[in-house]
Amino acid sequence: MPQVRGHLEGLDGIRAIAALLVLMFHVGIETGDALAPGVAGALLAGGDMAVPLFFALSGLLLFRPWVRAALDQTTAPPTGSYLWRRALRVLPAYWIVALAALLLWSRDRLDSVWAWVEVMTLTFVFDTDPWWVGTGPYGLGQMWSLSVEVCFYALLPVIGLLAVRAAGRAGGDTRTRARRMMVCLAGMTALAVLALLPQYYPEPRPYMYSWLPRCLGLFAVGM
Repeated sequence: MPQVRGHLEGLDGIRAIAALLVLMFHVGIETGDALAPGVAGALLAGGDMAVPLFFALSGLLLFRPWVRAALDQTTAPPTGSYLWRRALRVLPAYWIVALAALLLWSRDRLDSVWAWVEVMTLTFVFDTDPWWVGTGPYGLGQMWSLSVEVCFYALLPVIGLLAVRAAGRAGGDTRTRARRMMVCLAGMTALAVLALLPQYYPEPRPYMYSWLPRCLGLFAVGM
């Protein structure tokens, strides 16, 4: 069984490439170079493909303890400590960036308690009548993907528990337990496809682009 804790050095290079692609994409959008015709513009615009890669990496790294619990029939990881570690890893740095963005570009909203709440909790993507244009307040538009990640972090203990219980019904056969977990992941992917229906029918709802359900299949790839 692969290790379920600790640093995996083999993924550092993939993370670095993905981070560089995201940086190039957003700089290219701001300068307009990613919108220009030609090969260079296409390559810069394609940098957003790093976001699905980050989702897959999160699925790969975070789901391992539940896989171990299902296949070895051991105790599932404690939810409290898992969520606490995720919060410490994400929120302090994000709060600094969010504070700077609000002070620099959204001063007209500084007296709005609701604006502070939805920005600081990464729930602004669920605002169906936003006070900004794009995927988030100016300077934070790229944070839609972090909101998706955080929603996945919060939902993962539930997904893990359901997968462990489904696998546990297979008894002592490890291969059957593994197959049952794969069925659960296939169900996640099917749910992601079904999430496209309310996003586009009966009329387009662009804000749903930044919601977790449509991205579940991308996490399932890593899981």
